[in-house]
Amino acid sequence: MNQKLVIRILTSQRGLTLVELLAVLVLFSMITGLITSMIISGMNQYKKINAEALIRDEADLVMTQLMNHLYMAHRAESMSSPAGTNQSLLKVTKTTGEILTIGFNHTTGTAVIDGANILSPHFSQEASTISYEPASHSIVIHLNLRHHQISLPSPMILESRIHLLRIDE
Repeated sequence: MNQKLVIRILTSQRGLTLVELLAVLVLFSMITGLITSMIISGMNQYKKINAEALIRDEADLVMTQLMNHLYMAHRAESMSSPAGTNQSLLKVTKTTGEILTIGFNHTTGTAVIDGANILSPHFSQEASTISYEPASHSIVIHLNLRHHQISLPSPMILESRIHLLRIDE
């Protein structure tokens, strides 16, 4: 009996009215629009999260490179910027006797160790600072990092404090 009903419906010459076709098109358009907006929203969210992860990875890399040199430091002093430059620099003496200059060049947007840029080419730092606090025998680093090709509302900001264990005075 069910087969007869199906055959009768399929062989029927009755068509759809214009109103029925328009209703189907409107419903189909609404459903397609919702699905498309959800997909686009998901893709935009993925891009944002991926960009933040990329910047975070670079910030972690820069901070690690700075820390590797600072962990071996037993003495630090803030340096004044040479004339015509905008820099935040520390002169650091390692336990091995090696003396390094570590910090940030705001004119070029780079993080430097002995004048060598440690940032990847697609990144720049903005208003990052490194300072020595004699009262607490600690070095404070504020890293503000941006990617040149990825626009985020604010830079990635990391702060780190390293306490020097031994200070020669």
